[in-house]
Amino acid sequence: MLAQAHDIHPIQRVAANALALPFRSRFQLCVMIYDAINYLIEDEDLRTTLNQVHRVLEKGGLFIFDITTAENSRRHFHQAIDFGELEGCTYFRESSFDKEAQIQNNDFIFFVEGKKDCWRKVKESHQQRIFEIDHIKALAEESDFVVEAVLEGF
Repeated sequence: MLAQAHDIHPIQRVAANALALPFRSRFQLCVMIYDAINYLIEDEDLRTTLNQVHRVLEKGGLFIFDITTAENSRRHFHQAIDFGELEGCTYFRESSFDKEAQIQNNDFIFFVEGKKDCWRKVKESHQQRIFEIDHIKALAEESDFVVEAVLEGF
């Protein structure tokens, strides 16, 4: 998506730790994708991220991000098992959703293709906090953001 946008209008693409953005310059746009907000387990980390993004945005700049919701977690990630293939690897994912704690857990096992038809096994565990949209909006407004829209995807 960013590569196609770059073809239309050249943009600088940067990846950084949202808790400590290393920039002195300001940007017109900040995008956080793949539910990155949900990986901020503590409210204080979300506040810090919002403050950091606000600090590096130009006046009138735009911050776009996506989140996973409780409904999505209940529907697609509670007691779920999934597997598939990506380029150069096969994965297995086991997911659960703790409704009381509002935490989604995802345990992955990747089989990564190596040299000479050898495969390497890699394990990862991910936790995501499921924030209520109104809670995110309130924290964003505390950080001097104006919430322009909350949109649904698919």
